[in-house]
Amino acid sequence: MLLPNQAQNGEPVLMPKRTKSTAKPNKSAFVRSLAFDTPSAQVIAKAKAKGMTLTRNDVHAIRAIARRKENGARGKGGALRTTKRSGAVNKSAFVRSLPSSLSAAEVISRAKIKGIKLSAAQVYTIRANARRKDVSVLPRLRGELPGAVSPRGRRGGADSESAFLLMALELGLMRAEGILGSLRDRATVSLN
Repeated sequence: MLLPNQAQNGEPVLMPKRTKSTAKPNKSAFVRSLAFDTPSAQVIAKAKAKGMTLTRNDVHAIRAIARRKENGARGKGGALRTTKRSGAVNKSAFVRSLPSSLSAAEVISRAKIKGIKLSAAQVYTIRANARRKDVSVLPRLRGELPGAVSPRGRRGGADSESAFLLMALELGLMRAEGILGSLRDRATVSLN
């Protein structure tokens, strides 16, 4: 039995070497072969001389994709990223490390001293996210709530009232309002 690549006499049949096809040249490879700072008009002119049709949008899109791929393994600084953060300052950790009684302006001035750039919006967002995630914030709020019992004695209001306020904060105000609304509806139906 003869194999497809064997001649009648048993010798292997050598296939002719492939020649480069005269198919369309690869536009992306052409654009990437030129320097990134080459103006798109020049890239288009050079492509036209080689028989390719390119638009400005093509050039910009190809370069953007190439830049993304190039910077994919690199961080903003250009160094290869091997760890998540190597010695970089974590803005959130810095803001959370300061007492919440500090104003945003004071936090920003302290950050500036340490070489950290922060905006007031970032400070407020970091603090809000920390409150939302940190359940241990609720016991610390006990003394700050109006009508809550402080360690030094009563400031007015009952224990049940402060417990209710803490539970409302724990549930979230929208959810607590929804529960109170359904309780109000059931009480109205039972009274009628």
